[in-house]
Amino acid sequence: MIALSACNRDNVPKEVEGWAPVYQTSGQVTDIKSTYPQPVLNAGKIYAKEHMLYQVEALTGIHVFNISNPAQPINQSFIKIPGAQEISIKDNLLYSNNYNDLVIIDISDLGNVKLLKRMENAFKLENLDQPPMSGYFECIDPQKGKIVGWEKKLLHYPKCKF
Repeated sequence: MIALSACNRDNVPKEVEGWAPVYQTSGQVTDIKSTYPQPVLNAGKIYAKEHMLYQVEALTGIHVFNISNPAQPINQSFIKIPGAQEISIKDNLLYSNNYNDLVIIDISDLGNVKLLKRMENAFKLENLDQPPMSGYFECIDPQKGKIVGWEKKLLHYPKCKF
């Protein structure tokens, strides 16, 4: 990151459109739990098992639908998994990503799922160490938490650029 960014105060624009990191605390990032059904907004991959259908809500979690009657699926619950993009199920274990960590979740009680294991940095699905595009950006401040995304906004006297 240091090699890609330059912190030069000379010729820095007063205002420019650029990128700002979006932070969450480590507690927010790793909080995996069952919640009430949520509307499907950004549908991702699906997995069907017996009379249940599991659908990824990109970067948010997993929708759980009862499809006993395929003509009328019932949105039964939602499993909150920040950063989720992937899903696989074997027996009563759901495997997904929690950003770059692999998590194994016991889904035998869909109303009270339990995180069984976390394998940190198992893969690199999200590279959040730099903005999605080149240009000016707010310098990263690790004291603010973990970066979970980037948003485009008007920056004032930005100090970092790549």
